[in-house]
Amino acid sequence: MRLAYLVLLFSGFHTDVACSQISKHSEFLQLARVYFKNGQFGNSTQCYVSALQTVQPGEEQDRALILRQLADVYASLDEISRAERLYSESPEIYKRKRDHLNMVILMRSVGLAYSIEYRERDAIRVLKRALSLARELPGPRIDLISGLLDDLGIAHYREGRLSEADKYFEEAADLISATGLPLNDELLNTRGAVLLVQGQYVKAEDLLKQALNRRRVTLGQSNPGMRPANWRISVTS
Repeated sequence: MRLAYLVLLFSGFHTDVACSQISKHSEFLQLARVYFKNGQFGNSTQCYVSALQTVQPGEEQDRALILRQLADVYASLDEISRAERLYSESPEIYKRKRDHLNMVILMRSVGLAYSIEYRERDAIRVLKRALSLARELPGPRIDLISGLLDDLGIAHYREGRLSEADKYFEEAADLISATGLPLNDELLNTRGAVLLVQGQYVKAEDLLKQALNRRRVTLGQSNPGMRPANWRISVTS
């Protein structure tokens, strides 16, 4: 079944045709994610709604996951008020289930939605709380914690608090470097942008070149993501 609807999807069939081949919320969820990753937000939304309609009573955590990911789609479309309403339905489920990991992920999504609306103070408040909870999670959560540090750096950057932003970027970089893994292009790019604004041109140029090279290797030179307009942050944002 999974192969069948993925073949339908990539063969150019419309959403209703692909969705007619599936009936479980888990399958709608998987299809919604595929559409979302391919930038087909309208189709993704339809599949998430179908997933909500087919989730069974008692599957609360699945419902919370669908609500959060559907909210992420609306946030990507800058429909923040709709995203916030959906985000607000999940916390009680996570609290009852004591699902601390997904609570952190939810709070991060809320913080980023605030940042999209330039509500940086609200974003910083929520992201700091998420970071505090993430540090208490069992096991190494390097990707999650470094991502939250990067998000906080960006929020401070957009508030004009450059020295604080750089501290968060530096902590994220140190955390990743301690694992022996290379820094990702987004972190290199954001930290380079801050250094550029601070007038540290040599260091900034080095980091931005590294970021560009990493993205070129990952995406390929002809990918639309190589266009400067598609970078996550710029010195004028």
